Amino acid sequence: GTTADLHSIKLANSNTGWCVGNNGVILKTTNGGINWFLQQSGVKNNLYSLSLPSVNNGYAVGDSGLILKTTNGGYDWLNLNTSISKSLKSVFFVNENIGFTGGYFGEFVLNLYKTTNGGNSWNSIQIDASYINSIYFLNPELGWATIGVSNVISGASVIKTSNGGLNWITQAFPPGSDL
Repeated sequence: GTTADLHSIKLANSNTGWCVGNNGVILKTTNGGINWFLQQSGVKNNLYSLSLPSVNNGYAVGDSGLILKTTNGGYDWLNLNTSISKSLKSVFFVNENIGFTGGYFGEFVLNLYKTTNGGNSWNSIQIDASYINSIYFLNPELGWATIGVSNVISGASVIKTSNGGLNWITQAFPPGSDL
């Protein structure tokens, strides 16, 4: 039901999931992907990532610092109106309160953003990178992000935190391995 480019898909369980894409497109399935229904995001920004801490609660991020939140299974999406102005490419919520987002900021010192109150406010965490491709947390303390540094030939690496994003270390990879 759409010709928009789609960027991310997440399932809350074996039947219910969402997909986001360009021009504010949000699609939802309730039958394991057999059928997809367009939901009204209320925006035209490109959406790049989403996170579903539960079947009813979800977050989507995109261009111009856009963060959308639903608390009713996607029937309504609320624009959280943050002060973030750059493209957000990844979002991950550990639970309904704790979440992280980041993306492409075009400068060497990047701010990763963290919320502890369900997206009502976001605190920046400074890391040395040009962009964040993906964020994943196992629990509120332990997480990873794939980052890129635009002025380094190898360009990309994985960073890890064990204290909720306060400090990050670069993960080592065996010589000759591709990231």
